[in-house]
Amino acid sequence: AIVSSCESAGRDGSESEREALAFARKSALEGGRLAKSIASGGKKAPDGRRAVNLCEILGEIREIAAHALPPSISLEIFVSGGLPKVDADPSWLKQALLNLIINARDALEGVEGAKISVEAQPLGASKALVRVSDNGPGVEVSLRERIFTPFFTTKGSGKGSGLGLAISRALIEKEGGSLTLAQSGAGAAFEMILPAAPPRDAKILVVDPDPVSRALLADALAARGFEAQLAADGKEALALLSEGGERYAGLVTELLLPGAGPKTLLREAFSKNVNAMVLTSVELDEAREGALKAGARAFCLKPLDSVALSKWLETI
Repeated sequence: AIVSSCESAGRDGSESEREALAFARKSALEGGRLAKSIASGGKKAPDGRRAVNLCEILGEIREIAAHALPPSISLEIFVSGGLPKVDADPSWLKQALLNLIINARDALEGVEGAKISVEAQPLGASKALVRVSDNGPGVEVSLRERIFTPFFTTKGSGKGSGLGLAISRALIEKEGGSLTLAQSGAGAAFEMILPAAPPRDAKILVVDPDPVSRALLADALAARGFEAQLAADGKEALALLSEGGERYAGLVTELLLPGAGPKTLLREAFSKNVNAMVLTSVELDEAREGALKAGARAFCLKPLDSVALSKWLETI
């Protein structure tokens, strides 16, 4: 039902609306695949786990929810300071959050002044708490032990599969977290606890055959609180990544490298969850496309200006 609604709605509207609906459709399809896995007792784990910025995830959820929620329901998102990045697969995390919001939406049918609240806050030094609550009728005490059971639903015939909450819990548990129904004075509240991403050294691997470029980049990074590990060619950089990629917060590499090619280097960085930027003296559309497909998060012309560098470092 979600997929067909997205397809019909996506034929109209602005480009941003179509993009949001396209993600919602993708999420619904991914959820359907996981539902089949749950139904068959599958144990498939997320395969894109990395350090995830919860603020960015919640920003995307806000855009999607704007098209998934009726005007009668308001959505409020609160983010506390000091929120750590979490160790999660961003696609599965978005799917779990979207499931909780859709579940709240369904519970709010016919409620005057309907409201959904999403709150994110640090939980000690090693966890983050995300709470999704609504001001609907809540969950009856007799049903609280059953709501996470696959195929159990309190909705009428044809209005729900009974898999939304089961899917959300399965996704979060596979990320090493938990999802529970919390005590709430009014309405329902679900609390998601997620593990914080392990800390990394603030070290950037800089790969450039030109010693002057390497030195300039090292100075620019040092001014921003990052230590540079320098490599003169792709082979040396690949060895450093292979031996200890977890030591690096990011990779800056020249496009034209002796030794291992940049695509090999980028794929290795991507597999180690190392954020990568590619630098080049000559802009080539094919090279840009290839670098981004191989896992680069940014592609910039030399000389690299300070604004572009700072903007990229903010994504680490």
